[in-house]
Amino acid sequence: MIDGSPGEKKPRVLYLPGEFCVHPKGNMAEVGRRQMRLSYGFEEPCRIEDAIGYLREGVDYVKGDSDIMEHRRQDRR
Repeated sequence: MIDGSPGEKKPRVLYLPGEFCVHPKGNMAEVGRRQMRLSYGFEEPCRIEDAIGYLREGVDYVKGDSDIMEHRRQDRR
């Protein structure tokens, strides 16, 4: 359970109104007023480091510099 047991809640997800996620005078301002965003911002530092690594792998893949499978093999050692 992400949020803990019913008797001991540990909320880990934040709701952000979409209007706070776009520039108020930008071309997404109107759309932002009708959206919501969820933030999973309560991770431990080691999990954030993992996520940064996954983002790096994604960028490398898109750039064509990907050796994702080699990274995964090394991580398993």
